[in-house]
Amino acid sequence: MLLAYPFHVPRRAVPEAATSTAVALLLLAGAADLVPASVVIALAAGAGATLAGLRLSRLATRRGADPTPRAAGVLLDAAVVAAGLTAVLLPLADLGHPVAVLVGPLVVAVLSGFGLRRLPGRANPAAGVRLRRLVESGGPAVGLALAGWLLLPRDGLPVPARLVAALTLGGLGVAALNAFAGPRRRSGAALCRGGVLLTVGGLVLLATLWSAPAGRAALLAVPPLVVGMLFVAVGAARAADVDDPAEPSPRPGPDRCSRRRCCCWRRVCTWALAAHRTGRACC
Repeated sequence: MLLAYPFHVPRRAVPEAATSTAVALLLLAGAADLVPASVVIALAAGAGATLAGLRLSRLATRRGADPTPRAAGVLLDAAVVAAGLTAVLLPLADLGHPVAVLVGPLVVAVLSGFGLRRLPGRANPAAGVRLRRLVESGGPAVGLALAGWLLLPRDGLPVPARLVAALTLGGLGVAALNAFAGPRRRSGAALCRGGVLLTVGGLVLLATLWSAPAGRAALLAVPPLVVGMLFVAVGAARAADVDDPAEPSPRPGPDRCSRRRCCCWRRVCTWALAAHRTGRACC
């Protein structure tokens, strides 16, 4: 039937769908002040890390498989567990808050980086292609950093920490967009890389918003954190099951994805300018 197709969920994705539904219900309860924000963050991060850890542990203990994907599964599993523990312990770390803010995302980024390097299907573009992508991503990164600078809370957050958080979120956001909308967006390695970037971005956002006077603002970090951990597990399993071909050489001249990324910075800067004008009007 035509109306039944959008609600069809594959049997393999039922745990992910159930976890996402439970996290959405927890967010609604936290937004309505029925459950404390720290409890919502702990339960949501624990659920996402548990499911993603089980998926990755199956990949790490798969028999008869190449040792390289198994090693990637071990490293990514450790990264997901570290992300879950950081999200659970960060609201409770009052005395060691700066240490937790720095150590947690850094450990997750290092473990995920080594895991992604061992994942099959990883693209190795030429230096010119990397330089072109870096230049194309400069405009959107500046726009997202400006939007983060305008939207992050000012009370209870020092100006240097706010600037560093805005720049970090802008860079991670653009890198995640390139992973999900790039030329190899259908590959498992790209999905896993985008999930890692979402997870690290969620941890940075959680560490930034938790110091705000309104504790409910930290709930905004839960969706990218949980979705990122699930994407890491799904992407790693897909990359291990399907041997992705090498990245095709880029065609001469700008393709459709390049033109879309070149025009993306205008939209991001427009939203940032609109948010700035709205803030000035409210004041």
